[in-house]
Amino acid sequence: MFAQRGHAAHQHLRVRFVATAGAVVIALLAGACSSSTSSGGGSSASSAAKLTGTPYVIGNIGTYSGAYASSDIGAHDAMQAWVKYTNAHGGINGHPVKMVQFDDQLNAGLALTDVQQMVQQDHVMAIVGVSSVGAEDAWAPYISTSTTAVIGDDLAGDEMGKYNNFFPEGTATTVGYYYAMPRIADLLGKKKYGAIYCAESVACSAIATSQKQQAPSAGVSFDFSASAAAAATSYTSQCLAAKSSGVTAVALMLNAQVAGEVAAACAQQGFTPQYLQAANGFSMQETSISSLDGVAGPLPDFPWFSSATPAMKEFQDAMHTYEPQDFSSTSYGYSEASAMAWSSAEIFEAAAQMLPSGHDTSADLRAELFKLPKGDTFGGLTPPITYQNTGGPQPADNCFFEIQLKGGSYTSLNGAKPVCEK
Repeated sequence: MFAQRGHAAHQHLRVRFVATAGAVVIALLAGACSSSTSSGGGSSASSAAKLTGTPYVIGNIGTYSGAYASSDIGAHDAMQAWVKYTNAHGGINGHPVKMVQFDDQLNAGLALTDVQQMVQQDHVMAIVGVSSVGAEDAWAPYISTSTTAVIGDDLAGDEMGKYNNFFPEGTATTVGYYYAMPRIADLLGKKKYGAIYCAESVACSAIATSQKQQAPSAGVSFDFSASAAAAATSYTSQCLAAKSSGVTAVALMLNAQVAGEVAAACAQQGFTPQYLQAANGFSMQETSISSLDGVAGPLPDFPWFSSATPAMKEFQDAMHTYEPQDFSSTSYGYSEASAMAWSSAEIFEAAAQMLPSGHDTSADLRAELFKLPKGDTFGGLTPPITYQNTGGPQPADNCFFEIQLKGGSYTSLNGAKPVCEK
């Protein structure tokens, strides 16, 4: 079972246990599993009858258990919902979608083994909606030499800017994490900026370093940074150091639970700066964390709580239908991580819809990704996206969405439309 859940972890799914590197990996198989009980195979006889094509097999991997699962579990649930919703609505041109899903447990070796299995044994067409920033760099070099596309991740690492077959679904790391957070601080009139980042991943410290470099162009000075461990029993030292530095805005690059604890500890020290977060740092858990009220920041994809466009409304309908437990106050599954995964899956679907009959390999799917319309937003789910087959990494997207938590509810800024770096 996955940790930090407010409900049982999908007990209706068929579960297989795969022995790898001495560990037991839970791989949840969703989609058109013929021996399972309607695990995304269609909600009615009429829809099931349309699923006559061979299955389109995709993979998904994320850190779905452990201390940082609360930041990533939304990707797990959104991918489950997308597979079920897609198959209940005729699949993709009559092809059911089957998903192979792994929890990497924030273990680099395990993550590499999982990805190798997806490519070599499961023959996935693409790996979609990755939420594995702490372990992604362990398997990225391997997958980069294959024909398998990686469509979307949480965009905290730099893999999307390094490899030709990594297709970002949203804002580039250099903008969403490095530039946009200090820029929003500037827009809110907070000119002295600092960061408290997760101690468990080198990606977090790398983001803080890059923010320091980008701060001047964003209009602020970078005056403080410190790490915070999820297992720590006190964050007083970080708060006192931040207070002494004179910063008026602090980026919390932490999961929701730890961010709330840090903010509460700082309030006890009489320090209440403007807090900022980004991407999957936001979650519905935070709406009940009073210490985080007022937190603002950028998102790489559409605000997960919004129904501003029909495509966003479709996401809401699917999540309410297939992951209803995620709308309880105790669940982390309804979050920006779910929006990022859903957007990634929609990009896969757009490419797969163009596949000629009989062409369903990873190379075929990758070729179609390059044919997607330039500047596509997939119904407003993403910033304008363009993929190019130049042999190098995909173009960086310099646009992002903005949100803020006010009075226990998230609100979209700029009408749930992306804004772009100048």
